[in-house]
Amino acid sequence: MTPRAVRLTASAMLCSLLALPALALAAASATQPERVFPGETWIARLPAELGLDQTKLQEFVTRLQGASPDKSSGAIIRHGYLAMSWGRQEWRYGWASSSKPMLSTLLFFAIHAGKLKGVDDHVADWGWAFSDKDRPMTFFHLANMTSGYACDEPPGAAWNYNDYAIQLYALTLQRIFRKSLNEAALEHLAPLQFEDGAIFDNRNRVMTTPRDFARIGWFWMNHGRWGGRQLLPAEFFERYMKPQAPLTLPLSKTHQANDYLKIGSYGGVPKPTSWGPGKYGFNWWFNRPEAGSDHPILPDAPTDMVMTIGRGGNYMIMMPSQDLLVAGRGDWGHPMPGPQRDKFNANLKLLVEAAGRQANQDREPTMSQPHHPPQPSSQPTTAPYDLRVMRIKAKMPNLESIENTRYKPPRAPRKSARKQESP
Repeated sequence: MTPRAVRLTASAMLCSLLALPALALAAASATQPERVFPGETWIARLPAELGLDQTKLQEFVTRLQGASPDKSSGAIIRHGYLAMSWGRQEWRYGWASSSKPMLSTLLFFAIHAGKLKGVDDHVADWGWAFSDKDRPMTFFHLANMTSGYACDEPPGAAWNYNDYAIQLYALTLQRIFRKSLNEAALEHLAPLQFEDGAIFDNRNRVMTTPRDFARIGWFWMNHGRWGGRQLLPAEFFERYMKPQAPLTLPLSKTHQANDYLKIGSYGGVPKPTSWGPGKYGFNWWFNRPEAGSDHPILPDAPTDMVMTIGRGGNYMIMMPSQDLLVAGRGDWGHPMPGPQRDKFNANLKLLVEAAGRQANQDREPTMSQPHHPPQPSSQPTTAPYDLRVMRIKAKMPNLESIENTRYKPPRAPRKSARKQESP
């Protein structure tokens, strides 16, 4: 081989090596799932089109329905598409303590609007006649169950799942916005285009349909972004959507509330549960280990899973590494130690298996590293069209990419004469 040929061969090999990263990136982009946002309705897709095992997904839903399928409903979202729903989607019901992260969402909006400087602002500045013990209380304390209100301990000293403090949180937010929480939520979250109207009831609890609560979850999973708009800075979610109460924080000794402001409870009595510290932050729950363990409390679910947990089985489950969200009422089980935790773990394991992945196998994207794929260039198609696509594809299994062809109604004939083309 001549020297010139050797140089050409080496040059070709070098070009090939340099091209490998670009080729790998192109291949990854080609397989990267497109994340979308609903318009007036969710865009429906078959589970298989979203990489989901329909049999396992249906089994998961059947387990949640339990012995009372008529009292269960929910929606499963993947990549921003409606993968499966069950029960009455138009049914508005209370989400109990799953409402609480919405309070922190409104707190973030208040800070973003300049109504507060930050989460460390003092709650006493909003007209409450606090005891000397409670004067140092901040919004950070309220959002993380460490406020000490109606308890023996001062703010930040102990953890107590305290619905009297949550009531204080909600009432203070009303003072900040000078309107009802429902009005504030509908104003700041208007781009989400809720299908079913109001979000909060007159007791400051979320009362909405599963399909609209799923919109709120998709907003959270996208770190405050909706479509092409950043409604809340992503920093709020990157900093605060993680455990805030330290694992070593002592538990409160208070079980009987001293509600000296006479504001009442948002729900129940104080509960200084041991599974709160290290797993709770800004009213979300996280799948993290308990003290003395290296394993998450739900070992068959992803460690990046975020939960809202409401009495009566009103839950939302967000799995960023699976790009999967479920909002629904059903027989979930519960993360507290015991048989109910085993049931909860088994249900979540089935959900992960339906996604075709093992828990914690794929950690991207995570809540601290949001996924920002390209936005679709066209407007979302309507739900009736998607149902037609499903029926067509069921009859024609070899038909590919029909979802990329949008239905266009025939145009009415033009009355005007066709213009002659100039030479």
